[in-house]
Amino acid sequence: STGAASGNCSTGAASGNYSTGAASGYCSTGAASGDYSTGAASGDCSTGAASGDCSTGAASGDYSSAEVSGKNSLAVANGCNSKARGSIGCYIVLTEYDDDGKFLLAKMARVDGTAIKDGVWYTLKNGEFVEAE
Repeated sequence: STGAASGNCSTGAASGNYSTGAASGYCSTGAASGDYSTGAASGDCSTGAASGDCSTGAASGDYSSAEVSGKNSLAVANGCNSKARGSIGCYIVLTEYDDDGKFLLAKMARVDGTAIKDGVWYTLKNGEFVEAE
């Protein structure tokens, strides 16, 4: 299944295995549930969320967030002051930008419960994962 939306504050949602929820526009949300699902959103302050094994939550835009739950899932957040979180065994990918909006780096980490905690929001600061406020 596919749920798609466009426009500020929009929501695209879908459920079922291999589903896709996508949205674009400021403060939008793309959400999907089911194994191998993708929740994607673009636009400042957007959220991409997915649940289910081998799923992907992705968001781009300043102050965007991505989150996943389910085994072997991936949360990717790209944009200034972006953040991501995941369940144990998932991976988070974050980017860092300087004060002028210039891309500095991207970094990935596994949610292991120790160095990267389960269900805790993270962002990149000076190339390191830090808990987001």
